[in-house]
Amino acid sequence: MLRKNFLSIAQRAILGFLKNEYKMKNRLPAALRRILFILPYIFFQSVFAQNSTGTFICFSDLHFNPFHNPALVDTLVKSPFERWNGIFKELDKTAPGKYGEDSDYSLFNSMLAGLDSTDKDPDFIIYTGDFLAHNFPEEYRSITKDTAKSSSEAFILKTVEFIVSKIAGNFPNTPVYFALGNNDSFTGDYNSVWKGKFFKQTATVFSNNFINNKESRQKFISEYPVSGCYNIPVGAFENKVEIISLNTNFLSAKCPPDQSAYGKKVLIWLAKKLEDAKIKNEKVWLINHMPPGIDVYTTLKHQAGGQPIREAREFLKENYNSKFLELIEKYKDVITANFSGHIHTDDFRLYKDKSGSAYAFTHIIPSVSPVFGNNPSFQIFSYEAKSFSLLDYKTYALDLTGDKPVWKYEYSFNDAYKQNGINAHSLNELHSEIRNNAAVRNNYVLYYTGSSKLVSIAGDWVGYWCGISNLTKDDFVRKYNKLKHGK
Repeated sequence: MLRKNFLSIAQRAILGFLKNEYKMKNRLPAALRRILFILPYIFFQSVFAQNSTGTFICFSDLHFNPFHNPALVDTLVKSPFERWNGIFKELDKTAPGKYGEDSDYSLFNSMLAGLDSTDKDPDFIIYTGDFLAHNFPEEYRSITKDTAKSSSEAFILKTVEFIVSKIAGNFPNTPVYFALGNNDSFTGDYNSVWKGKFFKQTATVFSNNFINNKESRQKFISEYPVSGCYNIPVGAFENKVEIISLNTNFLSAKCPPDQSAYGKKVLIWLAKKLEDAKIKNEKVWLINHMPPGIDVYTTLKHQAGGQPIREAREFLKENYNSKFLELIEKYKDVITANFSGHIHTDDFRLYKDKSGSAYAFTHIIPSVSPVFGNNPSFQIFSYEAKSFSLLDYKTYALDLTGDKPVWKYEYSFNDAYKQNGINAHSLNELHSEIRNNAAVRNNYVLYYTGSSKLVSIAGDWVGYWCGISNLTKDDFVRKYNKLKHGK
């Protein structure tokens, strides 16, 4: 945590000393008194701003599942979300988490306790979406036998309120910058609705719990209900850094056609925000659930018998993917960091020019949910307060194979990969090392799934390596086939 109170305390102490002990008021001319009075302020602000570092928490894809114990669902439906914590504590005594399932109450609690033990007072939190469990509306109807749309929506809203209030309760003075995931809606997977009820009904939930600054809250309320996108400032001292949160559901290749048309408006909105930031000489941290580029897992899954692949599947609709990449390149001097989730693994994406030099990156945050066999994970970043440059991150993971799972430190980016900070240059070097250095590659493969013993990308690391920087269908197919099949 930035030592936010240190400066003001030091100022008051020194100014009081000068004023009271030396009685400057009666001894010195007014102009000199004013100069001496502000010198300590200038000195401490300069020293502190230049040398201080802060921390923030990153986690993604919680996928909270209130249906873990079906016997509790009726009680949860009939109870306000404020009572849920007590209901779970009293009636759900299961161990935290289970591979192949989304996050139950015990895992959610365990994650918050793990965060608290590693960073009690972060400057802020970044959460890249998917609050709700997979197939949430379908699970609700299956268990309750209640097919009314209004009933499902009411339970979804209560679940969001519970999740958000629980995070905020654990970090009451900490702003949380979030993006919506593909499961975060009333209408099912990848189905955000433009100006829909979900945005309108969750707007105050998020703003009251996650946004502490009054002006930022008002700004959020004016933007979020339209598309689930928003931008608000973040920073300390003279920093001018904006968070832009993008709802990538409208851009997704799986978005229903009637809503996918709004993806164009989302990208126009993003372009305007980036241009505004450029004009104001502000920097931007972009957060979004789905990264651009290739869905490597699905692409390789549909590969026929180890043969060369003919096409690759993109997360975003092809024309939206291309436009997104164009915006990243155009505003490469504005966007200094990008955070995504969605793939449930620890990864990154690189944006390179024709010479192979990287000019931007996306950090992909691993998931809390162990539904795909990965170990639940979260990350603690350190950053330089004046420049907002990313210094390092530490990853913590929960191995669910033991009798009493405990969150443990997994690795530090700088230590594991012998780098100095997270930026386009260091990640470009890492990308090269993954291909050419077996020890580095083994680390990348291991940490990709949170050191899970159940799943691994070791058998086709080439595909995942290609996916880091080949962000269009044609580029991925060409690079993968050349490296894997010599074609």
